[in-house]
Amino acid sequence: MEENGVENIESSETISQPKKMESHHYISSNSLEAENPKILQLDQIVNSTLEKIQSVIHCSDLNVDDLIDLIMPRVKCELYLNDKLIKDMTYMKDSIATSMQQMQAVDQDIADIYLDLHNIYRKLERPDNGSQRLNSEIRAKLSRRVQESEDLQKRSRHYLTNDAKELSAMLVKPPQEPNKST
Repeated sequence: MEENGVENIESSETISQPKKMESHHYISSNSLEAENPKILQLDQIVNSTLEKIQSVIHCSDLNVDDLIDLIMPRVKCELYLNDKLIKDMTYMKDSIATSMQQMQAVDQDIADIYLDLHNIYRKLERPDNGSQRLNSEIRAKLSRRVQESEDLQKRSRHYLTNDAKELSAMLVKPPQEPNKST
Protein backbone atom coordinates (compact mmCIF):
# COMPACT_ATOMS: atom_id res chain seq x y z
CA MET A 1 0.00 0.00 0.00
CA GLU A 2 2.79 2.40 0.84
CA GLU A 3 4.32 1.78 -2.53
CA ASN A 4 1.02 2.77 -4.15
CA GLY A 5 0.88 5.86 -1.95
CA VAL A 6 4.41 6.81 -3.01
CA GLU A 7 3.52 6.19 -6.63
CA ASN A 8 0.40 8.35 -6.29
CA ILE A 9 2.45 11.24 -4.89
CA GLU A 10 5.03 10.92 -7.67
CA SER A 11 2.31 10.74 -10.33
CA SER A 12 0.58 13.82 -8.85
CA GLU A 13 3.88 15.71 -9.05
CA THR A 14 4.36 14.76 -12.68
CA ILE A 15 0.80 15.80 -13.44
CA SER A 16 1.22 19.21 -11.79
CA GLN A 17 4.60 19.84 -13.41
CA PRO A 18 3.31 20.14 -17.02
CA LYS A 19 0.63 22.53 -15.80
CA LYS A 20 3.33 24.81 -14.38
CA MET A 21 5.24 24.70 -17.62
CA GLU A 22 2.06 25.30 -19.62
CA SER A 23 1.10 28.30 -17.49
CA HIS A 24 4.61 29.72 -17.76
CA HIS A 25 4.56 29.16 -21.50
CA TYR A 26 1.15 30.84 -21.67
CA ILE A 27 2.45 33.90 -19.79
CA SER A 28 5.58 34.22 -21.89
CA SER A 29 3.74 33.77 -25.19
CA ASN A 30 1.21 36.46 -24.25
CA SER A 31 3.96 38.90 -23.35
CA LEU A 32 5.77 38.25 -26.61
CA GLU A 33 2.59 38.86 -28.57
CA ALA A 34 2.10 42.22 -26.90
CA GLU A 35 5.59 43.46 -27.92
CA ASN A 36 5.46 46.06 -25.18
CA PRO A 37 8.99 46.87 -23.92
CA LYS A 38 7.91 46.84 -20.28
CA ILE A 39 6.19 43.50 -20.70
CA LEU A 40 9.25 42.10 -22.48
CA GLN A 41 11.44 43.40 -19.67
CA LEU A 42 9.11 41.83 -17.11
CA ASP A 43 9.24 38.53 -19.00
CA GLN A 44 13.04 38.60 -19.04
CA ILE A 45 13.13 39.25 -15.30
CA VAL A 46 10.69 36.40 -14.62
CA ASN A 47 12.62 34.00 -16.87
CA SER A 48 15.98 34.85 -15.31
CA THR A 49 14.52 34.49 -11.83
CA LEU A 50 12.98 31.13 -12.69
CA GLU A 51 16.30 29.92 -14.09
CA LYS A 52 18.11 31.00 -10.93
CA ILE A 53 15.51 29.30 -8.75
CA GLN A 54 15.78 26.09 -10.78
CA SER A 55 19.56 26.15 -10.60
CA VAL A 56 19.53 26.55 -6.82
CA ILE A 57 16.73 24.20 -5.76
CA HIS A 58 14.48 21.58 -7.26
CA CYS A 59 11.15 23.20 -7.98
CA SER A 60 9.26 19.98 -8.52
CA ASP A 61 7.56 20.27 -5.13
CA LEU A 62 6.58 23.95 -5.56
CA ASN A 63 3.25 24.98 -7.01
CA VAL A 64 2.48 28.12 -9.03
CA ASP A 65 1.59 30.20 -5.97
CA ASP A 66 4.90 29.37 -4.31
CA LEU A 67 6.78 30.33 -7.47
CA ILE A 68 4.91 33.63 -7.69
CA ASP A 69 5.70 34.32 -4.03
CA LEU A 70 9.39 33.77 -4.82
CA ILE A 71 9.42 35.78 -8.06
CA MET A 72 7.28 38.84 -7.28
CA PRO A 73 9.59 40.55 -4.74
CA ARG A 74 12.48 40.40 -7.19
CA VAL A 75 10.36 41.65 -10.09
CA LYS A 76 8.99 44.54 -8.05
CA CYS A 77 12.44 45.43 -6.80
CA GLU A 78 13.98 45.55 -10.28
CA LEU A 79 11.10 47.43 -11.89
CA TYR A 80 10.66 50.01 -9.14
CA LEU A 81 14.40 50.49 -8.75
CA ASN A 82 14.76 51.59 -12.38
CA ASP A 83 11.78 53.94 -12.20
CA LYS A 84 12.99 55.44 -8.94
CA LEU A 85 16.50 55.99 -10.31
CA ILE A 86 15.13 57.68 -13.43
CA LYS A 87 12.92 59.98 -11.35
CA ASP A 88 15.80 60.81 -9.00
CA MET A 89 18.14 61.60 -11.90
CA THR A 90 15.63 63.89 -13.61
CA TYR A 91 14.95 65.64 -10.29
CA MET A 92 18.69 66.16 -9.73
CA LYS A 93 19.20 67.52 -13.26
CA ASP A 94 16.31 69.93 -12.87
CA SER A 95 17.50 71.14 -9.46
CA ILE A 96 21.07 71.61 -10.72
CA ALA A 97 19.87 73.61 -13.73
CA THR A 98 17.67 75.78 -11.51
CA SER A 99 20.50 76.33 -9.02
CA MET A 100 22.91 77.32 -11.80
CA GLN A 101 20.44 79.87 -13.17
CA GLN A 102 19.86 81.33 -9.72
CA MET A 103 23.59 81.45 -9.03
CA GLN A 104 24.29 83.34 -12.26
CA ALA A 105 21.56 85.85 -11.46
CA VAL A 106 22.91 86.36 -7.93
CA ASP A 107 26.49 86.78 -9.22
CA GLN A 108 25.35 89.47 -11.65
CA ASP A 109 23.35 91.21 -8.92
CA ILE A 110 26.31 91.23 -6.53
CA ALA A 111 28.58 92.69 -9.20
CA ASP A 112 26.03 95.40 -9.96
CA ILE A 113 25.68 96.24 -6.25
CA TYR A 114 29.44 96.63 -5.80
CA LEU A 115 29.67 98.81 -8.88
CA ASP A 116 26.77 100.96 -7.69
CA LEU A 117 28.41 101.35 -4.28
CA HIS A 118 31.63 102.40 -5.97
CA ASN A 119 29.81 105.02 -8.00
CA ILE A 120 28.02 106.30 -4.88
CA TYR A 121 31.26 106.62 -2.91
CA ARG A 122 32.91 108.36 -5.85
CA LYS A 123 30.05 110.88 -5.98
CA LEU A 124 30.28 111.41 -2.23
CA GLU A 125 34.00 112.14 -2.47
CA ARG A 126 33.73 114.74 -5.25
CA PRO A 127 31.95 117.55 -3.36
CA ASP A 128 34.30 117.21 -0.39
CA ASN A 129 37.52 117.56 -2.36
CA GLY A 130 39.33 119.56 0.29
CA SER A 131 37.65 118.62 3.51
CA GLN A 132 37.07 114.95 4.26
CA ARG A 133 38.44 112.29 2.04
CA LEU A 134 38.37 108.59 2.74
CA ASN A 135 41.49 107.35 4.41
CA SER A 136 43.87 105.22 2.39
CA GLU A 137 42.86 101.94 4.04
CA ILE A 138 39.17 102.35 3.18
CA ARG A 139 40.04 103.64 -0.29
CA ALA A 140 42.24 100.57 -0.95
CA LYS A 141 39.49 98.28 0.28
CA LEU A 142 36.90 99.97 -1.95
CA SER A 143 39.16 99.92 -4.99
CA ARG A 144 39.81 96.22 -4.43
CA ARG A 145 36.04 95.59 -4.23
CA VAL A 146 35.50 97.63 -7.39
CA GLN A 147 38.12 95.61 -9.22
CA GLU A 148 36.48 92.36 -8.05
CA SER A 149 33.07 93.52 -9.23
CA GLU A 150 34.40 94.63 -12.61
CA ASP A 151 36.15 91.28 -13.04
CA LEU A 152 32.96 89.46 -12.12
CA GLN A 153 31.00 91.49 -14.64
CA LYS A 154 33.57 90.76 -17.35
CA ARG A 155 33.40 87.03 -16.61
CA SER A 156 29.62 86.99 -16.66
CA ARG A 157 29.28 88.67 -20.05
CA HIS A 158 27.62 86.58 -22.70
CA TYR A 159 27.96 89.05 -25.55
CA LEU A 160 30.59 91.01 -27.44
CA THR A 161 30.76 94.73 -27.00
CA ASN A 162 31.27 97.18 -29.84
CA ASP A 163 33.65 99.33 -27.84
CA ALA A 164 36.64 99.96 -30.10
CA LYS A 165 39.07 100.54 -27.23
CA GLU A 166 38.12 97.29 -25.57
CA LEU A 167 38.35 95.29 -28.80
CA SER A 168 41.74 96.77 -29.70
CA ALA A 169 43.02 96.14 -26.16
CA MET A 170 42.11 92.48 -26.53
CA LEU A 171 44.09 92.24 -29.78
CA VAL A 172 47.24 94.10 -28.65
CA LYS A 173 49.96 92.05 -27.03
CA PRO A 174 51.31 93.22 -23.71
CA PRO A 175 54.66 95.02 -24.06
CA GLN A 176 57.68 92.82 -23.69
CA GLU A 177 60.72 93.86 -21.74
CA PRO A 178 63.93 94.00 -23.75
CA ASN A 179 66.45 91.33 -22.87
CA LYS A 180 69.50 92.79 -21.20
CA SER A 181 72.50 90.76 -22.10
CA THR A 182 75.57 92.07 -20.42
